[in-house]
Amino acid sequence: MLERLIVTRASRLHDLQREAPRVKEQAEQESQARLEQMWAEERAHRQELQRALLERERQQRLLVIVAVVAAALAMTAALIVLALALR
Repeated sequence: MLERLIVTRASRLHDLQREAPRVKEQAEQESQARLEQMWAEERAHRQELQRALLERERQQRLLVIVAVVAAALAMTAALIVLALALR
């Protein structure tokens, strides 16, 4: 019985040693897959941030243009009123 237990353990250890490279390779592949997924998510996140930044900059430029046009119209109206008042 003891001999059978020793043989079984030795056989089991031998099987584990034989399977170790395959298990290690599988773990490495799974790790690489997780890493690639993480980098893909990071790239997508950065792209979304870049799009949001570009949209904010576009809106700021539009706001400046609207403010300049409104100021120009106000100045034009003030000059017209002044010209009419001085007549």
